[in-house]
Amino acid sequence: MKKGVLSIDKYNLDEEWVKQPESYEEAARMLAEATFDYDEMKAKFEVVKAEAELDIRDFPKKYKMKVPVREAAVKLKVILHPRVQKFRRILNRRKRSVGYIQGLVTSLDHKKKGLEKMCDLDARDYFSKPRANSESAKERTDAAERKALRSKGHKKRPK
Repeated sequence: MKKGVLSIDKYNLDEEWVKQPESYEEAARMLAEATFDYDEMKAKFEVVKAEAELDIRDFPKKYKMKVPVREAAVKLKVILHPRVQKFRRILNRRKRSVGYIQGLVTSLDHKKKGLEKMCDLDARDYFSKPRANSESAKERTDAAERKALRSKGHKKRPK
């Protein structure tokens, strides 16, 4: 996703509206992929936990446990098993990624609402140029506009 996708250019609202659905679709696809990866990793994590538990039950002496093994001791040894810890860290990273992307999708929803409000304001001439009441104020405004145009390298406007 491009940087600055959440910012709004209030002077190009039409372009912002054109980009909005594409940005949302990209974020939604990213969220779907991240959620799928998380679910896949969660399934692998459950398998690793089950394998660790079987190994602990089958070879209790390997894990310095007394026979007969107690259920509470097995659960603790499963939590402490290196493979289980490794997969838990990976699972937590995937969950964090899902959270970040969910936040992006939510932010794009907020951007859509912001665009709607800004279009309402634009329709009411909220972003319009100031209007001069007196003739001298109008001349100063015109002079300032001409000066701004010249500084940008544009040709001078005819009067």
